[in-house]
Amino acid sequence: MKKLFWVVLAAFAIYHVANNNTTTASATSSDTSTEQAAPVQQTISIDAAEFSKKMDDNEVAAMAEVEGRKVFVHGTIKRFNLDIADEPVIELSDGQRYSFEGVMVEMVDKATVAKLHKGQRVTLSGDQPTEIMGSLYLHNGQVE
Repeated sequence: MKKLFWVVLAAFAIYHVANNNTTTASATSSDTSTEQAAPVQQTISIDAAEFSKKMDDNEVAAMAEVEGRKVFVHGTIKRFNLDIADEPVIELSDGQRYSFEGVMVEMVDKATVAKLHKGQRVTLSGDQPTEIMGSLYLHNGQVE
């Protein structure tokens, strides 16, 4: 069981590094007199355990529900991790005792994360939802 955990953790780290190291070309406009307003980002509020069940039932439909949105997720803290870049990640429980699934949120502020405790109920927000090995992964996380 411990070897499986390390294999899953290694796969997660490789995926995360691969996604964070991609570069995108930015387009510049020659006309700076007209500035475009940033689009309003839609939000959605979910429960970590309920969303994990949705992911288990139909991952495609569940991810379509959060795609492109800022996600507010509430649940119980299952564990704290540091990703490959030493950024704090909070994993919210899927409600199952022995499970590798849940909702993971890469947090912005280490000091805030250091004040939280395993088993605590929290509401976190994050954006750029992606799927990693059957779990929802959010970036730019904050405690709400």
